Amino acid sequence: MKKSLSLFVALVAVAIGGYGIYQNLNKTSEPTVEKPEEYVQVWRANIELVKGKPIDASLVKREQILKSLAIGEGIKADVNLDFSPATLLNRNLAKGDLVLPEYQNKKGSPGYIDLLISEGKEPYPLLVSSTNLILDYIRPGVYVDVLSISSPVENLSGDLDRRIGFNGVNANLLLKRAKVLGTSSGSRGDDGNLDSTFQPAASAGEETGQAVVIIEIDPVDIARVSLAEKTMHLEVYRSNSYEAPIDADVRNVIENYSGVSELRGSRRQTVQGGEL
Repeated sequence: MKKSLSLFVALVAVAIGGYGIYQNLNKTSEPTVEKPEEYVQVWRANIELVKGKPIDASLVKREQILKSLAIGEGIKADVNLDFSPATLLNRNLAKGDLVLPEYQNKKGSPGYIDLLISEGKEPYPLLVSSTNLILDYIRPGVYVDVLSISSPVENLSGDLDRRIGFNGVNANLLLKRAKVLGTSSGSRGDDGNLDSTFQPAASAGEETGQAVVIIEIDPVDIARVSLAEKTMHLEVYRSNSYEAPIDADVRNVIENYSGVSELRGSRRQTVQGGEL
């Protein structure tokens, strides 16, 4: 009886051991399934990108990189950029650099206006004649030339509906290629949308025949432009290239005008009253 019991226990032990060995062999034979690598979408600059400019889809290229590498660059998910013409870069980027959403400023965000102004320039709200101002032709983003009409004896600032003396009246270009940032009429920008980013604090009324055009100028020109605004008649036109200097006086448009009027007798007198 004891011998039979011992034999039974031995057989059970052998069976358990054999089952354990089989299980171990079965586990080692099963292939280990590796977790697939994750990728994220990023964008790189195709060329050098300039601060203050929008990003066009042709200026960047899309790539898929390992998420493990992307995390090292601070990227945890797919990168999506804003290709709106109104969204601007807030830094310069070299060719091959990653382009991230935080490198872009949307319209109305803090610091956006600073990106619109060229480095070393100042915005200036210039009061000009609205007679020659064509709606949506002079608009944000275009470049203009500022024409000034001046007189040594009269203040020509403001509207020119009143009669003025011809003597000494001269027209020439005060500024060339000044970038328009905004207008009091709220013109449409280059993207076709109404642009109100730059608005003057006070708009000129239509009854005055004047309008405000906000332009970029060099800081050294502020005093000269301010003085011209208060003493001359100013008009703006789209910038052009000129074969000769733009300068004219009344003699260029009225034949035989000399600027002198003859009086009875042998004396001649200028319009200012001085004898010749």
